Amino acid sequence: MWAFILLSNASAACAEPYTLDGMAEDLASTEQGLRAGDADGASAGAQRLLAGLVCLDSPLNSTLSAWVYRSMGAGLAAGEMQEKAQAWMRTAVEIDPGYVFGVDEMPQDHPGRQAWESASGPAPEPSVLGEVELTEGTWKLDGRRLDGPAATPDRPHLLQRELDGSWEGWILDGDGFPAESLRQAKAEKPDKLTRSEKRPRRCRKGIRFKGFIAADGNYCPATPPEQVFFSISGPLVIGSATLLYAESLRQYGLTRDAATIDTMRQHKRINNRLFAASMSVAGLGVGIGIFGLTYTGSF
Repeated sequence: MWAFILLSNASAACAEPYTLDGMAEDLASTEQGLRAGDADGASAGAQRLLAGLVCLDSPLNSTLSAWVYRSMGAGLAAGEMQEKAQAWMRTAVEIDPGYVFGVDEMPQDHPGRQAWESASGPAPEPSVLGEVELTEGTWKLDGRRLDGPAATPDRPHLLQRELDGSWEGWILDGDGFPAESLRQAKAEKPDKLTRSEKRPRRCRKGIRFKGFIAADGNYCPATPPEQVFFSISGPLVIGSATLLYAESLRQYGLTRDAATIDTMRQHKRINNRLFAASMSVAGLGVGIGIFGLTYTGSF
């Protein structure tokens, strides 16, 4: 889109690093030219800023990048490079949309103000590149941390990467990320199948402590608490009957081994009572269990 926007590798294109101190000097020179109405001075400072961006040896933050882009855009406008000026102004507006130029920053009729007004407005949604991810390193776009390849179109951006303690940069045309910044995204492992995906849930007889929607769309309510109570109590009562029956068998054995008639009668009496009790309790347990399984929600 813009002739001045090229994807340039900083390490290959830069004869020497561009320091933050050097940027501060060029920024001051540009703004001094804007305030004094010196179009040549403002334009020269802005072009030095533009040329130095990809050579920065330090990361920008969003506040500083918005400031640099605004002043650089105003300086480019002073040099009658309106298209470039508006492009960088759009990026500055995206980062800091609430900024207003002061009356002392440049004359009221300065073309930089016109460029800013033309660039003002809501920014489009970032364009996210699919099936790729950023290569190794810490990435920043216009001073903001970047976790994936995404940038707003129709404006330039400064892309920076820190790797092994050094920074390099690229000027992007919208979402045009350089090939060396991207790699094929790793295939994500499929999520484990849930129980319902492995085997569709259906309403079946039995105790349910929680309701759910079955595969056929019908709701399976939770088992009423009283039904749970009776369904569990039945087997417990039957278990108690088994213990009584076991004790009656022990008493029956003692009856056979008794040394006297009185002792035999005593154990036999206990045996008979325990046997009768076990049968009664067993019947009660069976009844409770059947009631619990057939209970419909009302007595």
